[in-house]
Amino acid sequence: MFRTEQIAQLQKIILELYGLSLGDNHLNDLLNSLRKRMAELELGSLSDYLLLIQNRTRSEELDHLVSQITVGETSFFRTPPQFWALRDFVLPEMARRKRESGERHFRFLSAGCATGEEPYSLAVAALEALKPLGMTEIKIVACDVNRAFLEEAKTGLYPAKDLKNLDEHFKTRYFEEKGRHFQLKKSVRDLVQFAHFNLARDDFNLLVIGGLFDAIFCRNVLIYFDRKMFEKTVDHFHHMLENRGYLFLGYSESLFGLDSKFDCIYVPNTFYYQKIAGKEKAGTREFKLPTAKKAEALKPHTAASPARNKPRPAKTAADAALKPASKKPAAENIPADKLWEKGLELFEKEEYERAAAQFEKMVEAKSPRGYLGMAFILANQGENAQSQKYLNESFKRDSLMPEGYYLLGLLAERKEEWEKAIENYQKAIFLKSDFTIAHFNLASLYFRLYEFPSAQRELKAVKEILQNGSPKIYLAGGWTPKALLDWADSHLQKIQELRK
Repeated sequence: MFRTEQIAQLQKIILELYGLSLGDNHLNDLLNSLRKRMAELELGSLSDYLLLIQNRTRSEELDHLVSQITVGETSFFRTPPQFWALRDFVLPEMARRKRESGERHFRFLSAGCATGEEPYSLAVAALEALKPLGMTEIKIVACDVNRAFLEEAKTGLYPAKDLKNLDEHFKTRYFEEKGRHFQLKKSVRDLVQFAHFNLARDDFNLLVIGGLFDAIFCRNVLIYFDRKMFEKTVDHFHHMLENRGYLFLGYSESLFGLDSKFDCIYVPNTFYYQKIAGKEKAGTREFKLPTAKKAEALKPHTAASPARNKPRPAKTAADAALKPASKKPAAENIPADKLWEKGLELFEKEEYERAAAQFEKMVEAKSPRGYLGMAFILANQGENAQSQKYLNESFKRDSLMPEGYYLLGLLAERKEEWEKAIENYQKAIFLKSDFTIAHFNLASLYFRLYEFPSAQRELKAVKEILQNGSPKIYLAGGWTPKALLDWADSHLQKIQELRK
């Protein structure tokens, strides 16, 4: 249907106008979006499409096509550990500095905002953290290249299904029910200003007319840029941020190898960047968990298992699934392996209610992996004690599950029981030597404890597995192979620098 030279011509146009390098990794996305768009426009050939974008306003049509390729999955509180870090680490520190300087205004940028879920999530997180402090002068600039997305975002209106996993606390406080839809309250919508903007072509000075930003969110956008445009955009972000301002990127986007003038800051289960002050050198820092901090709706999540929000418990009470199972009709008997695979698949897609339904069926049959699946879900919602209870039940039935020891390691890390966490990660790896994410978590822990030889060993294991094994990462929790490889390379280099 498409000739190679025509695709190459379109790729060149997109690179020139948007800075997007749509090579082999993104070729299928381009072709699928192109087929869909041509069908919508009732065009019979790629020649017709190329003629269209040459003879009409090129930017508007290409804006639409490019957005279909790059938008990916969007949802409220996408990658929750980053929003938790924003609320519990970044915003309190930001508020402290504002008080000391006598300032009251907070400004944020959401670049590549799509249909608005990210900037509105940012608004809610800011209100949750700052309103109790009496600081509500919040402004969020949200930009995207797709005008249709922006018009949709301005309404703040979303189908009920898009909020089905959102915590009731947020629904009640920040949304109004509109038939089968929910709309952000006007007080929230008014915090966000939407603007059409092409990161590759437009003048970044337009975005800072109202002042520099305290934090910038630009997640899963830069992965499409070529290296030159990537570096140029990061440099723009640096100039647009206040001194010691914050930059949140996607897990697949790394500043490794750039003279970016950003610190990489590690908090439990995630990381972000901070603009370096003055002549300081870039490096890494770690914050400890806040003490006596009550996390209401945005709870800490595991690095390997980020949850969009709080999933439904297995039963009405947390212990319900530990009771004797009732018999089911024979037609409902599905092999435990199939239920486990389906449950994990849904878990990886962050469809936690549906995943829980699969694991519940296994629990009713007293399957050890059923209890283990529920333990992962409960750990995801911060219910550590209940997660441990289910985990204990799973080990009573099978004490040789690598995933179980991996989860024990995660729970131990939360309690800052470092030796216990290391011991359990090592057990998980002993039982499953190619358990990539267990090697990764162990490497991260060793790195934070300054045990560099051990961290180096585990980082090399991560690289070896990814370079020689399956492209799919078991229990990846949002990490792509490329992101893990970049992370491993950057930390191996940092270890070399620190040991000099």
